[in-house]
Amino acid sequence: MNTASLAASFSTDLLPSSTRAALERGEPEALWSLGQQLFPYVATVPDPRGRRGRRYELALLLVVCLVGFCTGSLGYLSVARWARALKPEVLREFGWTQRKTPCAATWLNLFRVLDWEVVACRFHAWAETTRVPETSGAAPDSTETASPAAQDPPWEGFAIDGKVLRGSLAAGAEIAHVVSIVAHGSGVSLREIGVKQKQGELTVAPELLAAVLGPHRVLTGDALFTQRNLCQQLRDGAGHYVLIVKDNQPNLRTQVVDALAPVPTREARRQQRRSTSQFNVGHGRQEHRALVLAAVGPTQVDWPGITQVFCLERRRTQPARAGKPALESRELVYGITSLPVETAGPETVLRLQRGHWGIENKVHWVLDTFFREDERRIRDGRVARGVAALRRGALNLLRRMGCRSIPEAADRVKANPTLLLPLLGVPNEN
Repeated sequence: MNTASLAASFSTDLLPSSTRAALERGEPEALWSLGQQLFPYVATVPDPRGRRGRRYELALLLVVCLVGFCTGSLGYLSVARWARALKPEVLREFGWTQRKTPCAATWLNLFRVLDWEVVACRFHAWAETTRVPETSGAAPDSTETASPAAQDPPWEGFAIDGKVLRGSLAAGAEIAHVVSIVAHGSGVSLREIGVKQKQGELTVAPELLAAVLGPHRVLTGDALFTQRNLCQQLRDGAGHYVLIVKDNQPNLRTQVVDALAPVPTREARRQQRRSTSQFNVGHGRQEHRALVLAAVGPTQVDWPGITQVFCLERRRTQPARAGKPALESRELVYGITSLPVETAGPETVLRLQRGHWGIENKVHWVLDTFFREDERRIRDGRVARGVAALRRGALNLLRRMGCRSIPEAADRVKANPTLLLPLLGVPNEN
């Protein structure tokens, strides 16, 4: 979302008078400061509650709830208990003018009536504005001389994947599945959509892709998202893809395997076949990755926007220890990409392919271990969707604190919730 549309979409009733005046004048500095703070985004969420008997501002409720999740709260009940335990002076720092915070029933009613897709969009619009673009980074050791990829544009990777809310699914909630797009490197969640049980991830994928389309942006995903319509949508929006090919696309897989079949050296050079390798040691194991990248034409592989195909070999060695024998594994993965041959070499493709796993390591794993998402048996689908949106919003907020880990950032917020005030930007007038 650009600053012009951002300013036009804001309801400025809850903003400080100085910010409102700056927005009316269209000052770029005011728009930039607006984008750096979260409160102006949540202030634009439509309030579905009736005006009669409304005691609390919706934006302040969302802010307090989000900070509660940052401290490790697992649901509306734990948020209600945490908020009630806050000291009055801390509440005033967050713009709270009432003598006490709402009871658990008020929080539950709010969760049931709020449009959480809109709330998630506001969270992610802020995350997109404040996100630091990923740099290309150092290229891994290559088996060849420096390829043209060393001077390629700063291709930014964005991973798409779904996650089941297992506890809610077991409890029979209608919405118990969330599909997300996460930026490589930073692990910032840029957009997610809740999926009903009778729907699938592919039904919401086009809407998700529309949120990240743009030049130099590359979508990565597993074989489920290797679909013609999605790849065509990416290319129509000036985006690119690096996707895995498996047996769900048998004809495509056969064409990719044939294009990568061993050929004489002279023919490989004519095909612009290049390779790279990478060796890593960590977590008690050794990993070796070797990627072969080959340029293809439309007569070789029939797929929208395809320019290159690749084969990635992963070798993993687990040394023997504690009486357990050594383990070795080998895996071959085939894939396709639309990245230009001239500016994207094997180093770039390998970096993007490996960066895709950030959505598992930095988002899904944290949601399960720190926020205990799979353990929460929330039966109401709307409430489950709201809690999922708040978890991801809190995760983005905690990552902005610059701590070494999410638990460390959460402990600091628990000890002093006002540490988040510079990021939240709650106006003093409230």
